[in-house]
Amino acid sequence: YYEYAKQNQFYYFNKATVLQSLAEIHVMKGEYDDAGRIVKEVLELISVREEGYRIVDAVPIYMFVSIYNHKIGKDAERDRYIALAVEAMKTEKYVIEIYETSLKFCDMLLEINRYDEFENIMSYYKDCKDCKDEEFQDGMMSVQRILMKYYLKMGKFSEYIGCSEAFLASYDNKLKNHNKDIKNIINLRTNLNDTIVEIDEIKEYSEKMRIKAETDELTGLANRTGYNNYSEMMFEKAYSEKSLYGVALIDVDFFKQYNDRYGHLKGDECLKSIAYVL
Repeated sequence: YYEYAKQNQFYYFNKATVLQSLAEIHVMKGEYDDAGRIVKEVLELISVREEGYRIVDAVPIYMFVSIYNHKIGKDAERDRYIALAVEAMKTEKYVIEIYETSLKFCDMLLEINRYDEFENIMSYYKDCKDCKDEEFQDGMMSVQRILMKYYLKMGKFSEYIGCSEAFLASYDNKLKNHNKDIKNIINLRTNLNDTIVEIDEIKEYSEKMRIKAETDELTGLANRTGYNNYSEMMFEKAYSEKSLYGVALIDVDFFKQYNDRYGHLKGDECLKSIAYVL
């Protein structure tokens, strides 16, 4: 594939992206030796300068390599690549294209108390808050989540409240784009405004918001978001404990015929009854 694709101007750029993704998978699986071999190959691509080819972006690679070294306990190498990533961002000032990697990087910075570097990376997102890129809207919600975590850790409760409101506004927009159902988020915002003095109550409302976002309104069961979050948690638990992990799929026989014959209201009652049994 690579030999065939080498005629493309994005050959080295795409190769670096694919290899980095592969290395990330090895890290998730705890296969650090395999990840290390790929990391070396990816780092070599940064220095490639061939006419007609796009240069490989160094920032996301440096960020990932610092995360990799953090995972394997090489703090000196981790810190070196943190410095390289921050320095490279001075000339490669973009974050939308790499927000997933940069937010993982920021999460690591919070973990090791590197607040100056964290604030430096977050400053680039301030210019992106009005970005109309639909894909990045979820990215900005992720930015707001990690900022809320930072503000709580630093005891900056007023900033936490402001960021919570921004998160609610982003969630509001997401609901508008998908199902026009904004009543609940308006109620959450009103409740938040009424309780900004009580930090414990703010945390409680944030938890309610998370549960609402992960729950199907009709059946009360977990929705796709809730399933994905729980499935990821159970997969990691099973992997770490080297235990089995399974998923059972069920279907409701003749539901379409039932729904067509008795109507949608009866169909909804049927689904709620099944959900109650489950």
